[in-house]
Amino acid sequence: ERALLRGWADAVIQDDPGLQPVSAEDRTHLVDVYRLLDRELSGAALADIVYAVEARRPSASASGEPGVIRREGNKQSGHLPVQELLAQARHAAQGLKPCLLMSPLAVSRYLPPEMEFDTVIFDEASQVTTADAINCIYRGDALVVVGDERQLPPTSFYDRVEDDVTDFPSILELARETFPTLHLGWHHRSRHEAL
Repeated sequence: ERALLRGWADAVIQDDPGLQPVSAEDRTHLVDVYRLLDRELSGAALADIVYAVEARRPSASASGEPGVIRREGNKQSGHLPVQELLAQARHAAQGLKPCLLMSPLAVSRYLPPEMEFDTVIFDEASQVTTADAINCIYRGDALVVVGDERQLPPTSFYDRVEDDVTDFPSILELARETFPTLHLGWHHRSRHEAL
């Protein structure tokens, strides 16, 4: 079976000019071309995102949820509390800003209970207790938990000093015990992270 697969791979490589071995100079040129095209693609993607977001912006005469957002944005004072504003204009707010970056405490404080998302992602999950994470988890159809068990455990400045932080498992620990785990084969660390 191995000989058959190796023969098939050799035949594909031989017949495809794009897979032919090239000189070091040719490879360097390909890398330079790739980098140039990647920068152009990134710039074009940014413009596409800006255009898509601008197309979602409510007009000055908008009514309904977009009108609520527009009126609150035009006020000089007396704004609605964020949670109340989001409760009144949830769909429009999520249409304008489909991704929110928030701590679990901010989620509890600012988002109405019925506000839900396609995916909830926890980064640095070793530092978030399961109790703090629950309010975020129930809001998503999918959950992604990212972290390193060698990082700091969950802590709170306000916890009593004699409390053992190991009594409060992180969402990373719970996820590792419950769900399949994918490991990174390689992780880039900047000089700052490596120090």
